[in-house]
Amino acid sequence: MKSVNMVQSSVESNANLSDQFWKMAERFVRFFHREAGFATIVCNDRGIIAVAHDRTRVGKEHPGSQMILRGDVDDYAVTAEEAAQNVNVKEGFNTPIYIERRRVGTFGVAASLAVARPVARLGAIILASWIAQLQQQELLQKTAREVSANLDTLNKKIAEAGETFQGVNNRTRETSKDAADKVENTEKILGTIRQIAQQTYILSLNGSVEAVRAGEHGRAFAVVVEEMARLAQNTRDATVRIQEGVADIRNALLNANAAMEQSSLLFQSNSEMVQAVTPMVNLLKTSINQLEESFKDTMT
Repeated sequence: MKSVNMVQSSVESNANLSDQFWKMAERFVRFFHREAGFATIVCNDRGIIAVAHDRTRVGKEHPGSQMILRGDVDDYAVTAEEAAQNVNVKEGFNTPIYIERRRVGTFGVAASLAVARPVARLGAIILASWIAQLQQQELLQKTAREVSANLDTLNKKIAEAGETFQGVNNRTRETSKDAADKVENTEKILGTIRQIAQQTYILSLNGSVEAVRAGEHGRAFAVVVEEMARLAQNTRDATVRIQEGVADIRNALLNANAAMEQSSLLFQSNSEMVQAVTPMVNLLKTSINQLEESFKDTMT
């Protein structure tokens, strides 16, 4: 078996393919030569040799590859007769590397056509599968990074919103408690007014009895007593209406407190949900990184 020369990449590598792919292509070419003794090349999308066992060929244009990439031919073969007539070419076979039915490069093997044709096609298929896997990994990594970044931003916003929410919630609770205390004091005052009104009404009844006993002399007093009774009744009616309004205020405060409690529970639940998702996203990132590392080890 021939000694293995160091494989070299062209500085003009395909911009559509990642540097990681070209490193893998180098190992692939090295593997072909080590295991089977085949001299192989990989051309980029401009038909320039990007990877080759013979480093002197890297960076040179490959007419056969360019014809394939232009769509002039589907494959390019050099027969033994053509190689014998032209010292600048070797017998072999070049075939396109497809990604989503698009030709992104070519793979060539220098050997007898009977061997080179199936080997080159197999190599092109393997390289295409590597490109597809790399693109999927890059998409997964990009998605994981975006999800992680968005999650970090969301966590930050939730923390900020939590502080604001807690501050507003505390102030609202204080205001609500103050209002509840005032409602309670109002109810106490109303109770006192009702007692006074009741006592006034009783006094008016007693006064009415005394006015009747006094006869003609008690007529003026009866008018005063009647006004006292009317005032007491009006006062009791007013306290009832006020009491109803106070009850409505108390119910509104209770509903507001319940709503604040529900909002607090919902906010806490959302925060816990985001926190629960965070480890899953981190696990996804770790799994993607492990997948990438395992793929890097291919063909080493």
